[in-house]
Parts: sequence; structure tokens; C-alpha cells
Amino acid sequence: MSLVIEHLQCGYGTKNVVQDFSVSVEPGEILCILGPNGVGKTTLFNTILGNLPRQGGRIFLDGREMNTMSRKEQARWISYVPQAHNSPFAFSVLDVVLMGRIAYLDFFASPKEEDMDAAWQALDSLGIAHLADQIFTEISGGEKQMVLIARALAQQPRFLMMDEPTSNLDFGNQAKVLKNIRKLADLGLGVIMTTHDPDQVFQCDANVVLMMRDKQILTGPAEAVVTQEHMLKAYEVPVWIAQVPIQNKRIKICQPVLEAGSDDQQEEIEYEEKCSSNRSMDDGGRLYDDSLRTVGQYQYHSGSCGG
Repeated sequence: MSLVIEHLQCGYGTKNVVQDFSVSVEPGEILCILGPNGVGKTTLFNTILGNLPRQGGRIFLDGREMNTMSRKEQARWISYVPQAHNSPFAFSVLDVVLMGRIAYLDFFASPKEEDMDAAWQALDSLGIAHLADQIFTEISGGEKQMVLIARALAQQPRFLMMDEPTSNLDFGNQAKVLKNIRKLADLGLGVIMTTHDPDQVFQCDANVVLMMRDKQILTGPAEAVVTQEHMLKAYEVPVWIAQVPIQNKRIKICQPVLEAGSDDQQEEIEYEEKCSSNRSMDDGGRLYDDSLRTVGQYQYHSGSCGG
């Protein structure tokens, strides 16, 4: 039950934007699309959704070529979560989620009992059933994004496509949305999402598509794709990538180096990469460095491991 993209070419008219793109997404997998502005992320996204005609290549859903399916059939396979927006109409949250059932309704038909059940199940799964009677335009940005995800889930798709799902959200709501994205993948949904935050690929344990300015596209696990070398090439900004211990796990972070790096700074970065595997948390939640035999706050060091 996979989504397979083979040698896809995307663009507008005779202008080619994306060349020879291939990837597959399995149920339970998260695929993050990264890249600087202007490299074609939105063009690629809209072409996969079928909103733009392909210039070449093929897309398969469970072995069936996507362009042989009706739009309703496609909607039962892939649902779309846009960035949070304000509706011009004062729909209730439940009504917005019910719109996800359009793929199952005939023209002018009213929602049936199974449609209501699917809407309530989607709201319950995200823990927002209490919002059902509230007006969509009056809830917070984070709540709106969760409602749009619930609308997509009401379609009962196999794959979710999400356009910068944490855009314009505060720190707490970003975390809630990412937590639910990971939860949905764990329940078996395939997720394709665009993001401008490379940290999210590590937080979601995702596979990555990294689009470069020269039209080169890298695909693979986050560990292999999101590296200092690749990020410098893609964004033309040096970055620092290291592991930090969080709740007995090690999670990578990617941060830009905002000032010109000196030789000393480069030595510190190299030291952190070499020695991060020595670090763990003590019972009090503080960082413990096995090589230095010290307990304390996370600090930059220079020198050799264990020196």
C-alpha cells in the first residue's frame, strides 16, 4: 500500500522546475521536504497532489497509476492539510471536519451517520472533540491547524500531505502538532510534509527530501541527508549539528552558525560531534559526560575527548 513516484518532472508550461524526482512512501513513514525558497517545493507538492499537470514521470498508489483514478478516488487515498487559514464563513468546527467526507458523498447529498461517526472519530483521535460546537474563525491558530488535520483524517486516507503544518504557530502549538503527526504515522498513515525547520525531521524521525538550488535533490534518512555539508550547500549558511539527550534518548539538532566561524569554533564543533556519544543524563536530569567525568550544564569544549 505504498505511494511511489518515478522520474517525476514538474513545472509550469514549458518551464521545468523539478527534474527526475523519484521516491516512495510507505504506511507509517514520514517524509519531510526541505529546501530554500524558490527551489520548487510547492511545485513538487502541488504536482503530487494533482493540482498541477506532470511534465513527465508517473505516480502510483498501491500499484495503480494515479492519473487513471478519479479525483474522488484520489481523495480517498491522499488528503491535504493546508496551512491554517481563516474561513470567510462562520462554520462550526464539526462542519469543517465533515467537509472531509465530500469524497464519499454524492452531489447535494447530506452527511450520513457513518460520515458523522468519521468526523467525531477524527476529532476524538486528536483530543479536540470539545471544540466541535465552536466557530472555526474564533478558535486559536493552533486549534485551527488541529481541526484541519481532523478534516483530513475524516477522509480516512492512507496518506496525508501537509503544507508547513507548524507555520505561524507558537512554540507550544508546534510541539502539539508534531506530536500528533508522529502519532498518526505510528497508527499507520504515511505523511508527506513540507517544512522550513530541519529540526523537525529529527523530531519526527523522518526520511528527507532536500532540494538544492542547482536542482539536485537528495533523498534518504535524516541522518544521511541533513548534514553540515549538505545544509551549507542547500542554504548557503553554515550549521552546527549535534546530539542532545532528551528523556533518555538522543535527538539531533541543527542550528545555524550566525557568526563567521574561527578555527577555534570549528574545533569546538568537531569536538562536539566526536564526543556527543559519550554524553548521557544522570538521575537528576543533568548532562553527564563520560569522557570528562563531569556533571553539569551542556557546554562547548575544546581539546580532545577525555582530555
